Amino acid sequence: MTTKRGAGHGKPVRRSVESRREEVLRFHLVPLPKGGAREALWRAQVGPLLDQALADGPDGLSLLTRFEVRAAEVTRYDLTLFCDDDGAVYRHGTTELVASFSQGGATGSEDHALLDALNAAHATWRATSKSKSKPSAKPVAKPQSKAEAKADSKAGSRAEARPGSRSDTPAVGPSSSVEAASLPDSVRVEVPRYATIFAPNIVELGKASGAKVSAGLLRIGAAPSAKELESLATWLAGRASRFVVELGNGVPLEVLAHLEGVPFVVLGAGRAEWKGLAHLPRSVRRLSIRKAKDVSLAALPHGSRISSIDLEAPRVSGGEASLGALETLAWTGAEDASWASGPPRLRELALRSAKITCLPACESVERLLVFKPSALKTLRGIERMPRLSYLRVDHPAGMERLGALSECRALETIHLTAAHRIGSLVDLASAPKLRRLGVIQSQLDGAPFVGLKGRLEGGSFQLKSGTLGRALLAELGVPFVKTHEVEGHLFDT
Repeated sequence: MTTKRGAGHGKPVRRSVESRREEVLRFHLVPLPKGGAREALWRAQVGPLLDQALADGPDGLSLLTRFEVRAAEVTRYDLTLFCDDDGAVYRHGTTELVASFSQGGATGSEDHALLDALNAAHATWRATSKSKSKPSAKPVAKPQSKAEAKADSKAGSRAEARPGSRSDTPAVGPSSSVEAASLPDSVRVEVPRYATIFAPNIVELGKASGAKVSAGLLRIGAAPSAKELESLATWLAGRASRFVVELGNGVPLEVLAHLEGVPFVVLGAGRAEWKGLAHLPRSVRRLSIRKAKDVSLAALPHGSRISSIDLEAPRVSGGEASLGALETLAWTGAEDASWASGPPRLRELALRSAKITCLPACESVERLLVFKPSALKTLRGIERMPRLSYLRVDHPAGMERLGALSECRALETIHLTAAHRIGSLVDLASAPKLRRLGVIQSQLDGAPFVGLKGRLEGGSFQLKSGTLGRALLAELGVPFVKTHEVEGHLFDT
């Protein structure tokens, strides 16, 4: 086995996703600027996010986090995130937009290698920031509040935070996986995060020992020999629980029988044979299947303990009886999502770039997230989710209205991204128990939402301008409430 090393310095260029991982990006926290040209540039980069933050009151600037995005020690990009999720990525020291973050994910660029590197840097920062304080977020052109002064005082005794910096500690720690404190019970699965694994922690079977790597990613790219399988068992002893194992599409699934203790298995793109899933060890909690034509899970062993599946395929069949522990399903590219109605304890369903015209009947689902749907004219079928309490719809294409929210009698929180792409929002008022509404990246004024006055307990509104968002919160008489989490546990690969 061998450990891949990072690439050298140099200007960023277009490369494949795999080669780009050699050049790791890191988020380096820096304080908000105060005065001079730096503040002027920062204001130009942040734009309406600054208004949104200031609208939250005296401590509103705490919602903004500023980074220099570095490769090695070279600063490549500037980034300021609102609520740690949304913001624009600029080439360092300029207003040249290169990408953006939306709901905690990098987007807005055709350079997929760059997006992958940004997502990995963001995931690592979130995984490490729980135990670190932010730099002093001093106000821009306004006096310091008591809360900020207190934060500054605490920060004074803290060394400069460098989330994700390489050290003797592996890039994947015991909880660099899922942030249990910030996610629903259904996704508190302590498994390694693929997105936080960097080159020094990637090991390939059959190349060298990899003896010094204690946590990370093990890649098996080709069918292993008997000797390699024997060495694999020895190598995994004592470290299996800290590894993601990725099998190339040419590796027979019978190899799974040698992965006892591994919590996360990734099946590479292009696989067409699924019978070997019968060998999946009971230790596996998360299964990821990349770019397959059709997937059959019928061979999964009875009593599987998989709690989370992330897959990219138009259709899935079989295996429902073996997935009694499945709670989270993240599905990209579904053309027929009816299979999702089978797992009996599914609590969280995320559909990304789905081409379906009707939602599946999922009686147990409590959280529904629909990212970039292209064929849903309405959320037809949502009435068949009686336990649904949280709904999120992002960047819909061609959606005419939300649909039968009046039948969603447990629905309390709705989050909409780019709500101006929905023809009519009149159905919002029909949700009988709606308490929290979030609307971000929206080219709307407050008119579609004023009818909710007296019903909401909190909300967040990024409308055409920060002024309109503040006015709507005042009109509704509710406080700012964040209505979405970073959903990195869904589409981790």
